[in-house]
Amino acid sequence: MAQLEAPARTTRRGRRVLAQVATVLAIVLGVVLGVAAPSYAACVGTACDNKNPETEGCSSNGLSTPRESFLDSGKYTLQLRKSSGCRAAWARVVRDDQAAGTCPVLFVRVEQQKYQNVDGSWYWVTVRVRNKAGSNGGCTGATWSYMAPNESDRHRACFATAWSTTPPSSGWRCTSYDAS
Repeated sequence: MAQLEAPARTTRRGRRVLAQVATVLAIVLGVVLGVAAPSYAACVGTACDNKNPETEGCSSNGLSTPRESFLDSGKYTLQLRKSSGCRAAWARVVRDDQAAGTCPVLFVRVEQQKYQNVDGSWYWVTVRVRNKAGSNGGCTGATWSYMAPNESDRHRACFATAWSTTPPSSGWRCTSYDAS
């Protein structure tokens, strides 16, 4: 009957060499295959609440395809944007026609709803609304809202215009709620 031999022990130097080879191989494969290094967000989930998606790194971290609505005969594109890396949602509106002259202030917001039991019945209840006024007077460029966390709930993006810096109480135009 043949005897089985114990496997040779790996030396510390051998493990170090294997780790170095694996690291070099991962870098080479990343460059050759075009795999991007992961980007990291500064916040996740509820830590992103009421924060700027641009400065927190969420607009480039796991961004999903935005849900878009085109409003006012091509003047505006309204987007509901979500980041899986940040587990957050926000609204973004772009003035498409790049109008010149005097324009109203552009307001954008994201609304978050949770499915909750209210007195024995289940309803979608708005739990967060994050507003932001555009700094460019609404004539050019993009404006985005602050973020709301994405936690087994649903969101929609909204925008409105006004001739003052106070968000209007009516006249908001919104996407439909997403299915979370």
